[in-house]
Amino acid sequence: MVGEQSFRLMAQRFIMSNPPRFPIALSYGESVPSFLRTQCRVASIEYVADIAELEVARRKAQQAADARPINASVSRVWQAEHPNGVRVILHPSLHVVASRFPIVTIWENNRRG
Repeated sequence: MVGEQSFRLMAQRFIMSNPPRFPIALSYGESVPSFLRTQCRVASIEYVADIAELEVARRKAQQAADARPINASVSRVWQAEHPNGVRVILHPSLHVVASRFPIVTIWENNRRG
């Protein structure tokens, strides 16, 4: 999306300033979006950082633990029996990425395969 040379340069800068602490770290790279935002203050880096944020959320969603949803009818009965004790816990794969750019469309248009 940003060109191979630009990507390699930013990746190199990120690795040099944030070397991995463990040989296999599933969370390595989660700080790439904030790192990108520190590189300069132009709209193009902002939308690239937002798309990187989307990529981080997608990876976390793929790695999220499975969670069994509750049956809606069971939920209604439980809510009726405990009107003040109900709380919602969202699925572990759910992530919200706020952006002023159409990042999903940009991401989809730049996907390969």
